[in-house]
Amino acid sequence: MLNVTRETKATMNGAVGRVIGWHNDKEVSHLSLAIPGDRAKLTPAQAKALAKWLNETADAITGAEVTARAKVLRDRMSAYGVPRW
Repeated sequence: MLNVTRETKATMNGAVGRVIGWHNDKEVSHLSLAIPGDRAKLTPAQAKALAKWLNETADAITGAEVTARAKVLRDRMSAYGVPRW
């Protein structure tokens, strides 16, 4: 069986270290953040860019989660023969 997952990944290289953020289709309502080596020094501009990416991605995940829930509800209603109003 072939399992295909779509993943969105962002990498920011700081003066020292890097920050990696990502989300994928398997964990629709979660965003992951990693700092290899446990530390990254970011300039204020880099921190703002990271915050912007986190906010945009959180908004996108929230929209995808709502859409996924609506689809499940619609499928359940169709399975039981409930008409859509």
